Amino acid sequence: MKEKVYSESELLRMIMENSKDWQMFLSPEGGIQYISPGATEITGYSVNEFMKDAGLVEEIIYGEDLRIYELLKYESSSSGSQAQKDIRIICKSGDVRWTNQYRKPVYSGEGNLIGTVVVIKDITSIKEDLEKLSLFSEIVEQSTEAVTVMDSAGNIEYCNYALMEITGFTLSELKKIRVFDYIHNPETEKQFPGLGSVLIDGTVWRGQNRFRKKDGTCYYLDSVVFPLKNNAGKITNYVKISRDITDLKRFEEELRESEAKNKAILNLQPDLIFILDKEQRFSDYFVNDVEALAFSPREFLGKKVQDIFSEDMASKFNKYYTKAFATGEMTQFEYELLLKERVQYYEARIIPFGEDKIMAIVRNMTEKREQEQELLKLKKLESVGVLAGGIAHDFNNVLAGAVGNIELASMELDPGHPAFGYLERANKGLLRASSLTKQLLTFAKGGDPVIGVHDVKEILRESVLFNLTGSSVKPVFSLAGDLWMVKADKGQIEQVFGNLTLNAKQAMPDGGKLYISASNLSGLPPALNNENTSTGKYIKIVFKDEGKGIPPEYLDTVFDPYFSTKKEGTGLGLATVFSIIKKHGGSIKADSCPGGGAVFTLCLPAEVFGDEEYSDLNRKEESSLEGLKILVMDDEEYIRKVLTSMLSLLGILVDTAENGNETFDLYRKSVEQGTPYAAVIMDLTIPGGMGGKETLERLLPLDPDIKAVVTSGYSNDPVMANYKDYGFSGCLIKPFTLDSLQRMLVSLFKGDP
Repeated sequence: MKEKVYSESELLRMIMENSKDWQMFLSPEGGIQYISPGATEITGYSVNEFMKDAGLVEEIIYGEDLRIYELLKYESSSSGSQAQKDIRIICKSGDVRWTNQYRKPVYSGEGNLIGTVVVIKDITSIKEDLEKLSLFSEIVEQSTEAVTVMDSAGNIEYCNYALMEITGFTLSELKKIRVFDYIHNPETEKQFPGLGSVLIDGTVWRGQNRFRKKDGTCYYLDSVVFPLKNNAGKITNYVKISRDITDLKRFEEELRESEAKNKAILNLQPDLIFILDKEQRFSDYFVNDVEALAFSPREFLGKKVQDIFSEDMASKFNKYYTKAFATGEMTQFEYELLLKERVQYYEARIIPFGEDKIMAIVRNMTEKREQEQELLKLKKLESVGVLAGGIAHDFNNVLAGAVGNIELASMELDPGHPAFGYLERANKGLLRASSLTKQLLTFAKGGDPVIGVHDVKEILRESVLFNLTGSSVKPVFSLAGDLWMVKADKGQIEQVFGNLTLNAKQAMPDGGKLYISASNLSGLPPALNNENTSTGKYIKIVFKDEGKGIPPEYLDTVFDPYFSTKKEGTGLGLATVFSIIKKHGGSIKADSCPGGGAVFTLCLPAEVFGDEEYSDLNRKEESSLEGLKILVMDDEEYIRKVLTSMLSLLGILVDTAENGNETFDLYRKSVEQGTPYAAVIMDLTIPGGMGGKETLERLLPLDPDIKAVVTSGYSNDPVMANYKDYGFSGCLIKPFTLDSLQRMLVSLFKGDP
């Protein structure tokens, strides 16, 4: 039988009809002249559907790829040559498929466009394979585990970034390393046992090894090495996947080293740790000091909570124990135990671990509770301090008027007059009351000493005798005859001596002797040195009692706030003493022999005068003040009157003002008239108006050389302690005597022509 001979056009049609590709021939106008069955296989639409609606070809283009499709048509038509793009289409089923679309215009021999050939291939599976390959490559590259690919000779062909990051080598440097080098090195064989069989026999090798980085430091890898074989079973490559376990190795080493430390720390930490099972039975414990346990181990180990504690305590424990197991989270509660006639406060944290165990961490909170109570006490004292400051200020104002008027009244009487003695004693009592107000100010803010030069012998005697009044304790004084003057705030030093006297008095409830000695001291003994003292002139004062003494373990804490061994003690007396001495640039030390009494040795800065200087200090110089004109500002009328009378007795002319504005006007007029006041004495605080500080700020531009004296009943105010820093030339603490007023003014004008 003779075979049929097909024409080229018939053969071409047969190929196109049986091809899986979608093939079309479009007219110059874009109409479909031919479409192959491959269109149906790719899109799901029939040939007839495409032939009836030529626009369907564009309608099924994926929205985001329409721009690419238009670009494909443009490139093909404008260049007159073939063009192709990867474009997604939407199939009739709704699936999105990737296609490679090829377009080529066809021209006649005369160069006229006959039509366009379009060939569309389904490349969805290729795209998916490429994506998977890209994803795999990205995973390998981004993996934290080092991946190395070697050829059959052991030469590195590829490694990911992780290996370069671990080793510090670049890929080109790593390619110079041959794994086979490890096989023939006896030392390396010890490190890599069995690696040779992997490279030769093609088995899998696993192991952990130490290497050196490029910088010479060591690192550890946990690796697996396996071969890759071709279809013929021949090894073509080796793959090594390694995990950096340097931190793990270091952690394991540190863990081994710290086990002993942790155990020691566990034994040293203050908490009590108990292990209990699900039935609330004690199975183990860890404590630093067995004495800290409320019960001995044999009394609680193996027993349940309810077997040891009270019903209320066991019920409370069960509540939080059950909650911890139910939530898997820590619970916490507090409880009290009466031990050795003293209530102990505890905090318990219940922590579940494992399947049926809990850890109870118990901390003794007794000391913290006591500290909180002391802190509350401190806050109450601070509140008292605010009140005390106001009371002391107002009380000293009243005292200033009373002291001044009594002193003025005394001066009108002959010393032999019967009333003279009463007035003198009343005045001393009022001055003693002033000392008590200064002790009130200890609780108020401020507290910087207002330094003056005083006779320490007089202050010592008066303070000690006053505080021992009505006591069975007898003072024994031993004061050097040539004792220097002390540089101190008189009120604060009186408080120091008073507190030390009261401390001795409380130490000898049945009576005894209190020995007080004072002597001059050049320099400072090493045992008394502290950061505030320096070599110079000091007065050494010693208080020694005949009480029971201070136990050695308390000597370093006697000056701590709220430390007291006495039931009636507040723990503030010696703390206040220490604070005042420190602010004065002095030093204090406590010594004792149990049963031999307590000894407090303190040193205070001294002022040393020659005989002539000492005489000058005590000499009254009324004549040097006569004729001066002074302006007095105080909101209290009785203070203005007392100051006017005292200044008048000194031969001084006086003008008074009630507030800052009035003071400014009077001083401004005196300056304008060319007769400025020789000095101005101003109260620091004027309720509802300008006080001394604010008024001086306005006066200084008028008269930069003004001599201003600040006065106040609130001696702890920073302005009083550091008056020169605020532009004042002197200060006067209320209440004051005529003598202290005169001394201040003499000092103020000393050296003036």
